[in-house]
Amino acid sequence: AQYKYRYHENLPWGPSAPAASRGQETHANVEAFLKKDIQVLPVEINYYTQFLTQIRDHADYKLRPEMKIAVDKEWKAVEWDSPDVWFKAILDLLVETPSQLQVYDWKTGKIYDDHQGQREIYGIASLSVLPDYSSVTTMHVYLDLRQNRQTIYTRYLALDVLRPKWEGRVARMFTDTDHIPSPGWHCKWCPYSKFKGGPCQF
Repeated sequence: AQYKYRYHENLPWGPSAPAASRGQETHANVEAFLKKDIQVLPVEINYYTQFLTQIRDHADYKLRPEMKIAVDKEWKAVEWDSPDVWFKAILDLLVETPSQLQVYDWKTGKIYDDHQGQREIYGIASLSVLPDYSSVTTMHVYLDLRQNRQTIYTRYLALDVLRPKWEGRVARMFTDTDHIPSPGWHCKWCPYSKFKGGPCQF
């Protein structure tokens, strides 16, 4: 239903919640620090100064903050605004090391089970467009909690096992004509929910 409202009916996504706005501001500060546009992190995340400095200043690392990835149905890289784009994502930070890829996602909230799925998507997307690497480490960095969660994906696992799984999961978005909502705890954050004055019945 959310897919229908956003992409079929082109309804506006709605204003950002305070938590989302804070997350966007934190992301911007981390990106600025990695680009050396600022030299000091805000006090609420300065615990990660050494961690981010080691990544930023590593001589053998190539950093790509806010890395945009867009692919067509064959998972071939295309331009962000290409009419052939089928999937797109913005990675908070992609790092090319001599031996593997690293993907970092900065989180300012809690740890949720579905973040594992996000790490899978990051692994699939990065290895799809960068064929010279055999593996990727994807990491969620929970800045408020001072905890990290990471998963390592080989090229075989990401592209031959997990990619078909995700293709199957999204296939119904393109074949389902009813778009019946699936209510749950996530509804309270959805801008289309009845709670927020949206068109959804939940």
